[in-house]
Amino acid sequence: MVLADDVHATCAEITRVSGAELKRVKEGERGIQGFHRWGSVILEVVERRLVQPRDATSDVAPSSPSDATYWGLVLIVDDIEAACAHLGPDVIGAPKPAVQPGRFIATVRSGAGLGVPLALMSR
Repeated sequence: MVLADDVHATCAEITRVSGAELKRVKEGERGIQGFHRWGSVILEVVERRLVQPRDATSDVAPSSPSDATYWGLVLIVDDIEAACAHLGPDVIGAPKPAVQPGRFIATVRSGAGLGVPLALMSR
């Protein structure tokens, strides 16, 4: 996952540099998400305010693809329920519906000490 202040500009830059077209954009009341795909790898670009809202009094103008930052990693698992049961509720949250229809996602808790946000997603 990549966090960006301007999802459209960041996705355009990803396409320009890599040739990977933007496959899908999800716009909702809370923000925008864009998805690029390279074979089995999916790069999700998430509007920063969905995850790290800016201070309303900030005079920093969000705006360029260079403002994008790596945020976390999502691994695909065959059986998300079994994976979550194996790790336990102290390590990972319960699976919940993902953005992708029919899929579920569970986030590893920051207290697990991995150093980078990690989530598991069903196939």
